[in-house]
Amino acid sequence: MSMFYNTYAIVLDSIDYGESDRIVKFYTIDYGKISGIAKGAKRSKKRFVNSLEPFSHVKLIFAQKPNAGLARVDQCELINGFHSIKKNIEIIAAASYFVELLSEMVREGQKNQKVFDLVLKFLKHLNDGKEPDTLTRFFEIRLLSMLGYLPHLDKCVVCKKLPDEDLKIYFSSAKGGVVCQSCITSAEPRVSISLGTAKSLSLAANASMEGLNRLILSSHAKKEGALVLEDFIKYQLGKELKSKKFMEKIKCEM
Repeated sequence: MSMFYNTYAIVLDSIDYGESDRIVKFYTIDYGKISGIAKGAKRSKKRFVNSLEPFSHVKLIFAQKPNAGLARVDQCELINGFHSIKKNIEIIAAASYFVELLSEMVREGQKNQKVFDLVLKFLKHLNDGKEPDTLTRFFEIRLLSMLGYLPHLDKCVVCKKLPDEDLKIYFSSAKGGVVCQSCITSAEPRVSISLGTAKSLSLAANASMEGLNRLILSSHAKKEGALVLEDFIKYQLGKELKSKKFMEKIKCEM
């Protein structure tokens, strides 16, 4: 017997299924990530109007049987479609990356209200026109932190000493953080990182949302941060995300 649930959700992904249905992936505030089928979604003019598009904030009613793979999406009411995001291809790419990264990093049914609030706030920032490169770095490091994947950025993960400002330091995804010049091996995959970038990312990981609004990343920190976090996330997931490739393609064409 199906149980009915009411919750708030962010649409992560939506694809057509058959002639009239859609398979939709949501991140809900109460039940974590769920996948459901919206029967007749492509023909309905009432139940699902404009509410099943990626990164939409919605009020969701769904039914699910015990041990069923897909929920049945009964109703989806749009709260915020973040329409300004859809006016700029670079902003669309960033928003798509946010929701795909979230989707890949959480399991089905893994709920976390702080993560839900984080994604919603960052989508609002994108919708309000805030600069996407800085937002993307902040989103990555905050999401990693909230989900328990925060890399070690304040001291060498091998010798546990604070980095010397006069010496080069590196980031090792395999070791999970910063490695000083004395501890890095010549054959070890690593990314160069400055002490300033490491400190900025560490601050971003622990700052309040108000603190993030005051934190500024230099152009150098944004470039280094992008390389470090891309390498670390790819190592954690074992693959590169489609939306990440799309973001890079957009930048090359701009």
